[in-house]
Formats: sequence, C-alpha cells, structure tokens
Amino acid sequence: MSKAEFDKLLNQSTSSGNLEPDWASIMTLCDLLKRRDKNMVSAKGAVALIKQKILDKNETVSLYGLLVLEACMKNCGSRIHQEVCERHFLNDLRDLSRGGCSRPIKEKIIELIGSWNHALQSDSRYRIVQETYNAMKGEGIHFPPVTESEAFLDADTAPDWVPDTEVSSCHMCRAPFGLSTRKHHCRNCGQVFCARCSGKKAAIPQYGFEEDVRVCDMCFKKLTLRAVGGAVSHEAGGDSELPREYLTSSLFRESQGPPQRNEEEEKKQQEEEELQMALALSLSEEEAAKSKQKQVCYVQCILLSQADVEMQFFNECMLLFVWPVVPFPCE
Repeated sequence: MSKAEFDKLLNQSTSSGNLEPDWASIMTLCDLLKRRDKNMVSAKGAVALIKQKILDKNETVSLYGLLVLEACMKNCGSRIHQEVCERHFLNDLRDLSRGGCSRPIKEKIIELIGSWNHALQSDSRYRIVQETYNAMKGEGIHFPPVTESEAFLDADTAPDWVPDTEVSSCHMCRAPFGLSTRKHHCRNCGQVFCARCSGKKAAIPQYGFEEDVRVCDMCFKKLTLRAVGGAVSHEAGGDSELPREYLTSSLFRESQGPPQRNEEEEKKQQEEEELQMALALSLSEEEAAKSKQKQVCYVQCILLSQADVEMQFFNECMLLFVWPVVPFPCE
C-alpha cells in the first residue's frame, strides 16, 4: 500500500463531512496496514499521518482520527503498538487532553490511555503507557472502567497477515490462485484462502471486530464453538438456580435437547411424510370426483323430472282435445 493510497483511506475515514464513523474505510485501512508489502507505508509513517489528523483544528477530524488510532491499535499488531507507545506520542495526547480541546476529544483520549494501560500492563516493553496513566491519575484524571472489548481481551491482537507475494495456493484446499481465483485473508488466523474456503463471516471481539468479518471455514467453526460455550457459561453463571453439583456434572455438559437422529432415520421419516402426503392428495381427489358425480346425477334427475312433467301435460291435452267429425264424401 503506497502513501497515496493510505492518505486517501485516511481522508475518507476522518472527513469532516461524515455524519457517523466510516467503519468500512477504517477497517479497510487496518486490513491494508497488516500487509507487509515493499510498497506499503511503514508503521512509523502511518502513525505520523494519523497523528496529524488527531491534532487537526477541526473537532470532527480530530475525533475520527482517534477512532482510526483505536482501530489500528486493536487490529494491526505490535508494529503499531511500538510506534504509538512512544513517550513523545503519548505526551502529545496528554498535552492535547490538558489543552483547550473539546470534552468528547478529552474523554476519548482518557478512554484510550486507560484501555491501553489495562491491556499492555503485563508487557515490559510498554511501561511508558503505565507511567503516563499514573501521571494523569495523579493529576486527578478519572479513568472510566475498561470493558472487555475496549481492552481487546488482555492484549490479544490479530495475527499479521501472510504476504500475498509468498502464497500461490489456498491454505486449505490448495487451489492455485490466478485471474479467476482471488486471494482472501482470514481476519482470525491471517492465512490466505480462496473465496470458497473463506466465504463465512463472524465477529471476533478479542481482536476488536464487533461486526462480522471474513474468516476461513476452520476459524468459523472455532469461533462458533467459542461463542456457544460462552453463552452456556453465562447461562450457568451465578444467576442460575440449578444446584452446583448438577452444573459441574457430566450430565449438564450433555446436550439437553431432543435426541439427534441419524441419516437413515431422517430418510425413513421423510419417506413416511411423503407417503402420508400422497395418500392425503389421493383422498382429496377421490372426494372431488364423487362430489362431481353427485352434481351430474342431480342435474340428470332434474332434467328427467322436467321431461315427465311435459309428457303428462301432453297426455292431458290429448284427452281434452275434441277431434272434428268430417263426413266422408258420397259417391
């Protein structure tokens, strides 16, 4: 990614004309930053350009610049961490929060430094973050409680993407890449896959992806199982009224739903349902035919009755009719 491309995405992400954050441009920028191509802008250069947006006099541009910085810290790995967690950069953020910036910008800076301190406090390389945090706290700054997604789960960061130039086939099916088979990176493992092996999407909260993003089939299964396990753990938490012995037993870990049927039983059940459907259709057709036959018989009866009445009337008229006596002519 060249500097011109990075500038274009950064301008789109921090435009003062945006009524809301342009997350599509922000995530595209993060995705491109992960690629270690020769023509890509360096992490140092990217952070310097983002810093210019943060120090912009326009409040909207500055606030969107902080959002871009937050996304890069969550998704772009240690290369961005090392550039942001420099003394001069953190001092610039601290000075901006103490200066005449607006309240939303000040609150966002405090939130970011608090979350970075929580996430990186166990890494000795980033002690300057803890020093800045303690210094601001000594000045009477109140840091809000850090949520799990803000701290990206104990400094979990998305893995670096495998460079496109080093891959010639799909990591899963080994299909060769070409004009008709494009390369796609999994946001969870960083490997390169074809579209067929990476067509699913899932949220990855530990890497800052709250919305669904592209993942490979293997990672999709892992993330789905993790989400289901988390939901079960939450359901079985302190608010559960079930006995503790039951929650820790093997019976609770078993499926509580209806027993699963194998393919043969499902096929047999489907055949029975189709047979029942055919019988129902046959009966309905037979009833319709009988109903139609009854209607025809009824019409015939009406026609015969009318014919009988007409014949009786004719006979009565014949009896009442007086035939004239015509004498035979004499010879």
